[in-house]
Amino acid sequence: MSGPLLSKQPFKALAQAGLFVALPPYLIYAILRNSIPALRIEPEWSFRTSLMVGIMHLQYSLTAATRDQLPEQLKAGKSGEYVRIPPPDEEVVVGVAASSTVRTKSQPGVWYPSAPQPETAQDDKVLLHFPGGAFVIAVPSDFLGPVVSRDLPKAIGATRMLYAQYRLARDEESRFPGALLDAVTFYSHVLSLGVKPANIIVSGDSAGGTLALTLLRYLQTAGSGLPLPAAVLAWSPWVDIPADAGAAFTRARNSPKEILNAEVLQWGADAYRPRGELTDEVEAYVNPLHRPIETQVPLFLQAGGSEAFMDTVARFAEEQVKVNGKESTRFHESPFGTHDMLASHHLVGMTGENEAAIAKLREFLTEVGVWVEQ
Repeated sequence: MSGPLLSKQPFKALAQAGLFVALPPYLIYAILRNSIPALRIEPEWSFRTSLMVGIMHLQYSLTAATRDQLPEQLKAGKSGEYVRIPPPDEEVVVGVAASSTVRTKSQPGVWYPSAPQPETAQDDKVLLHFPGGAFVIAVPSDFLGPVVSRDLPKAIGATRMLYAQYRLARDEESRFPGALLDAVTFYSHVLSLGVKPANIIVSGDSAGGTLALTLLRYLQTAGSGLPLPAAVLAWSPWVDIPADAGAAFTRARNSPKEILNAEVLQWGADAYRPRGELTDEVEAYVNPLHRPIETQVPLFLQAGGSEAFMDTVARFAEEQVKVNGKESTRFHESPFGTHDMLASHHLVGMTGENEAAIAKLREFLTEVGVWVEQ
């Protein structure tokens, strides 16, 4: 897959070095500008939020320009247990997941605080979480894993969390259905440990939220024989992934306030979407907007009021309500929230907003009778 000029050496190294040269004057400018609320891109944001959104946007711009794609290597850190998960039984790989070029393979994961034990697994409640990254960027597990595992599992009543790093889209062997195959691998593995399906909640942030929805569609419609989970959570999911994803992002009313940019999303769409014209079935898997999933599995969707995905996530939630009813679908808008607060609230100064979103999740799960009791 060819990329922009800056993705090739020596231009890539020059661009990365240029960032370090340009960063100090940029920080001076950003600090001065964001010190005045009226000059912030969102006047309701704090100084910290405004500053960090700009810095993260700059980082994503460089990553997209240089195609800086780190390998999917996970580290358990001090609070987790690293595992290598084998491929699932072939009989659960059916329909759109059965590809002649994209195959199942072993995948890395990190359990927090540790993997279930055979003698107690049937009583464990597991949060299976997929991280974001536009399907092309791997967020270091020792950075994101502790952030998500610190608050979310306890808040919903989970005893363990599996941080599930699916393959990045790099070539013909890793674009769709690659990530879906890995999601099936992780889900099948949790079941194989003796965890009951009613004791599994599937979750994901950003593109990981998209994958959580993709897995739900697969479990609901593909005829794999795999049971349904207790609930699905999608935090700032990327639900609109057309072939021109970059242009779609630019048209969004909140795109000027984003940590993301059009280039990184176009890169993700180009790498993730299958080549050529897609069937309606495959399009529904890779681009869920306007293609709701008929299911009674409780679904919680969240988006920040100031993120570019806000309107598409809200629209997708409305479509889910129309086919499944409002009792099993809940959408929470975090006022003035940024993209993917679940993963970045501690960086952008929105921990309070993230806690409020988790509180709304707890209310929803209590209403539908899924866990939470502590």
